[in-house]
Amino acid sequence: MPVIEDGDHTGEWELDEAAKREALIPESVSRRQGRLALLQAGYLTQVEDTIDAITDSVQKKAAQIEYEADTWLADSQFLKDMWAQLGGTQTELEDLLIVAKDL
Repeated sequence: MPVIEDGDHTGEWELDEAAKREALIPESVSRRQGRLALLQAGYLTQVEDTIDAITDSVQKKAAQIEYEADTWLADSQFLKDMWAQLGGTQTELEDLLIVAKDL
């Protein structure tokens, strides 16, 4: 934490590792960024196959709408559920979003 002496800031903000990591995670990425990140990570085909395999027509259409949205929100329940269905962890999803934001 910065030390305030006579109205001046001295020192630097010290963030713990969790806060530093949290700051790197984007609130959203574009569909293009997300799909490129999935492609690089080797999951693009698996995600698309998983959506295609949904048998309930309403759930399938909802998944397609979410997947085809222009923007993917990091806190999207669809995104979290799809990633978990692929066997991924929340940390891995966050890593994917961090990569995606720079593509």
